[in-house]
Amino acid sequence: MKLPVSWLKAYISPVPPPEKLAELFTLSGTAVDRVETKDGQAVLDIEVTTNRPDCLSVLGLARELSSLTGVKVRLPKISPEKNPKIFKKTVAFKVEVRDKKACPFYTARLLKNVSFKPAPVWAQQWIGLAGVRPLGNVVDATNFVLFEMGQPLHAFDADQVWGGQLIVRWAKKEEKFLGIDGVEYTLDEKTFVIADVERVLAIAGVLGGKLTEITPGTKNVLLESAYFDPQAVRASARPSSPRYSEKSPLTASVAEVKIHARGRASSCLRKISPTDSGVACSCSAWL
Repeated sequence: MKLPVSWLKAYISPVPPPEKLAELFTLSGTAVDRVETKDGQAVLDIEVTTNRPDCLSVLGLARELSSLTGVKVRLPKISPEKNPKIFKKTVAFKVEVRDKKACPFYTARLLKNVSFKPAPVWAQQWIGLAGVRPLGNVVDATNFVLFEMGQPLHAFDADQVWGGQLIVRWAKKEEKFLGIDGVEYTLDEKTFVIADVERVLAIAGVLGGKLTEITPGTKNVLLESAYFDPQAVRASARPSSPRYSEKSPLTASVAEVKIHARGRASSCLRKISPTDSGVACSCSAWL
């Protein structure tokens, strides 16, 4: 995991110099392979062990540093989401989970009237230093929350989801899927997917799809925050299938952060809006 020290400082301060910080983490069992300098900023290359998924995020490492130094962590403010009762009469999308063992938790929120624009420059810099290319405010917000909180999110272009329904299920034999990389994949019954009423839209925890990709023309976004069983993710990411290319929290996410992560991403994108969801997208202060 790449940790920009300047990002860490947003949640805990003071922070020791990079070399001392690397020593503290390594002595606590979270080894720092090296300290790099990119664009004038210090970045720690950290090897997080499988028994410490809580350290697969900037906030997780801030908590770890807090336990080592006694300095209090400053948590980001998350605006409360609207009372779910408000949405009961205006639900625009339905979610059907057909295998609750493979997906025990799935939640989605509709964000209306999106303004596609660049994320704040500092946010672009941080996610860039963490290893991901900035792609615009919506996708950058999901990546920002991934690195900040350790919870993977996925954004669908809501207007491209057919039938007003997301179906979480196993793929059918030889079912086709057009990946975000532009490659058409032939799936089998061992691949866990997110689909609409007719098409596969994403491979759960592995790869997003081209059909619902966020583009400059996107107006409405369906924001997913879910927990997929690690065995289901590994089965979908075997050598014959597209696989997630980096070590990440995708199979090690802590369940309690799901709703908070979705709310955090929504907060990153929110501005005053007269829509039913009360949500629109912009890039204001994210901290």
